[in-house]
Amino acid sequence: MTKESASSARLSAVLTVFFLIANHQSLAQSDEVEEILVTGERSLRSMRIEVEQAEEAVYELFNQAYAGTDYEMVCTREKPAYDPFRAGSNYFPARRCGSRLAIELYEDELAEFGEYQYEELNGGVGVPPDNVYFQARREEHQDELVERVWEMYEENSEYRSSLLNYIELKRNYDAAVEADFEKGNIFTRFFSWLD
Repeated sequence: MTKESASSARLSAVLTVFFLIANHQSLAQSDEVEEILVTGERSLRSMRIEVEQAEEAVYELFNQAYAGTDYEMVCTREKPAYDPFRAGSNYFPARRCGSRLAIELYEDELAEFGEYQYEELNGGVGVPPDNVYFQARREEHQDELVERVWEMYEENSEYRSSLLNYIELKRNYDAAVEADFEKGNIFTRFFSWLD
């Protein structure tokens, strides 16, 4: 091949590439795709993450009104306390959400129970926690919290929409977990929070 024919071939190749690029761009601009629908089975993990995000959105809106109060919602991820008397206890970190007061009451009751156990195990006479007080206070606070949620639901359309979205996502997730369990995956329910 001569220099002229090689040069001509390169020029022809370059022009062909430019023609293809230009033609492709004009086709891409003229062919509008209105909608592409892709369907597939979603993983339980992706559904759980979506539920958690929706729950966070609900709490964020709620906390805009109740930040710094006993009703402020807080979520943490922590390992459950070790329980040597409970066979099959789960020691993986788990997500726990609750109002500030509910968490404080739970932690206070645990602390009192720990002090009681410590005294009993060391030969002393421990004072058991006042379970009646804690139970009554939790129930009272739960009723107050439900009232606050209902007020927000009735008065704030953004909160209502967010809460209804969360409820729908949670129902779908729970149904998917149940369907997976019915297919024979016996660990689905046990590990549904891990997926």
